[in-house]
Amino acid sequence: MRIVIRWLVIVFALIGAAACAALILVVSLAGSAEPAKVSVHKGDYLLLDFDRGISARAPDNAFAALSRGKSYVLTDLIAALRRGAADPKIVGLAAHIGTAQLAPATARELAEAIADFKKVGKKTLIYSESIDGGPGAVALATAFQEVWLQPSGLVGLRGLALEAPFLRKGLADYGVRAEIVQRYEYKSAMDFLTRDDMSAPVRDNLSAVVGDIAASLNGAIAAARGIPAATVDDLARRGPLFAAEALDARLIDKLGYRGDFQEAVKNAFPGKGIAAEAYAATTETPDTATKVALIQISGQIVAGETEDGPMGERGSVGALTIARAIHDASQTKDVRAIVLRLNSPGGDYAASDTIRQAVIAASKGGVPVIVSMGDVAASGGYFVASAAETVIAEDTTLTGSIGVIAGKIVLEDAWNKLGVRWHTLKTGETAAMWSSNHGFTPAERARLEAMVDAAYADFTGKVGSGRKLSAEAVDKVARGRVFSGRQAKELGLVDDTGGLIKAFAYAKRAAGIPADQIPAVLPFPRPKSLMESLRGLLGGEAENPIAQMTAPLPEPLATLRAWSRLDLSHGAAILPPITLR
Repeated sequence: MRIVIRWLVIVFALIGAAACAALILVVSLAGSAEPAKVSVHKGDYLLLDFDRGISARAPDNAFAALSRGKSYVLTDLIAALRRGAADPKIVGLAAHIGTAQLAPATARELAEAIADFKKVGKKTLIYSESIDGGPGAVALATAFQEVWLQPSGLVGLRGLALEAPFLRKGLADYGVRAEIVQRYEYKSAMDFLTRDDMSAPVRDNLSAVVGDIAASLNGAIAAARGIPAATVDDLARRGPLFAAEALDARLIDKLGYRGDFQEAVKNAFPGKGIAAEAYAATTETPDTATKVALIQISGQIVAGETEDGPMGERGSVGALTIARAIHDASQTKDVRAIVLRLNSPGGDYAASDTIRQAVIAASKGGVPVIVSMGDVAASGGYFVASAAETVIAEDTTLTGSIGVIAGKIVLEDAWNKLGVRWHTLKTGETAAMWSSNHGFTPAERARLEAMVDAAYADFTGKVGSGRKLSAEAVDKVARGRVFSGRQAKELGLVDDTGGLIKAFAYAKRAAGIPADQIPAVLPFPRPKSLMESLRGLLGGEAENPIAQMTAPLPEPLATLRAWSRLDLSHGAAILPPITLR
């Protein structure tokens, strides 16, 4: 018995030592995830490698910073380029791009920041073995003043392709079907479960959007390179292009290998290269104590709190977390405006309305909210945006999808195939309406139709009120249609096109901040420290979302639960129905 106890003591001691070692390693790695700050001297230049990837949102804690690896945060990168353009010590920019896959709106926003960098007389150079990331990557690369390509490389300028899977028949073979109610004919988020092909209205709508996005990217390339847009369109139809073809077409400037490019960079800049993330981490001293809050919504919008994984990973955004962040920002001393960065396909109806109401409350309290749309701000994401004082989208931002969808997966036939029978006892006609074991009964479907109709009327009514559009004008842009940001501006769904830099300019103007003052940018919610992250990882005290709300919920909890099955989504949560590349 003593031997057994002794071995148990040794085993537990080893487990404890391993746990301590793992904790020390995690703490060490989390600390090293923060980029080192640097000193900047006259003649220095920024260094970028777009193949490291671009993250849509900043990490909320030390573990999120660790899990994202070496990827850049888009907002940090834009801020670094803006600061570098204004910094007299920084004389240029050298970058690399190869296989980076960039969404059109992200590529356009970065290209605009590079263009602003060039406008102040600073040299920009980029090198690629082969620009393989598609039209977005080409649009970004061609924004540089001097583009180098390896002689054996390609320039991936080609048209855009949209692919959508349809699973109805395949699921039916296994006894699985979907029963969906949608408003209206363009609301296609669940078509991949209910159809075998793309409907004519959806095909026409998406064809127009894809065509406009392609035209926007090609137009940006043409403007950056000083060649006719028609020429770029023709090149895109027959691309990808060989290096010699791209050189003849003036899409690139030099052919050479990495060593040749490095020599050119050495000759162009007298100072040292500074990594963009290190430059972004070097604190910028604002001219005043004036502050602008930055709040990011990146992902599917869901009810409740944002729940991160153990290493800070996130797939959705909690409405209560964002609503509290907006409220806290609006009540923080010296915060004069809020920039709400949206990159969301939508989500839960009531959750989206919770955030929308927080936007309205902040504006009524005297703190204007400016929305900056990223790659997508559709459905519930657009519902949130429509309440803001000013809405800005990139030309290629996927925008709109004003519609509602609800339903469920039905497994009744699958159970029958397995010989399983279900018996249901209920006290009301609709008590089991969300059960996957049977389809909707006539009473259940009638109630669901009424709920969807009410949600659609509320959605369109609030969009009309927020955007000052008549019911007729809203109907022309609603029914589930989607648009590019450029189309959305023409239709009155957004106020202007541009990126985060323009959004901050609007925020300063709305708050009455002089153009020559640089406000401090405060992120909300406040990023968690390493110790706070560790407490959460080790099972710290749970938060009470209701007690933590410092402002009343815009809807009673009973109402939130009643609407919880209604969805304002452009993309489905089960599988992405649309891939644009």
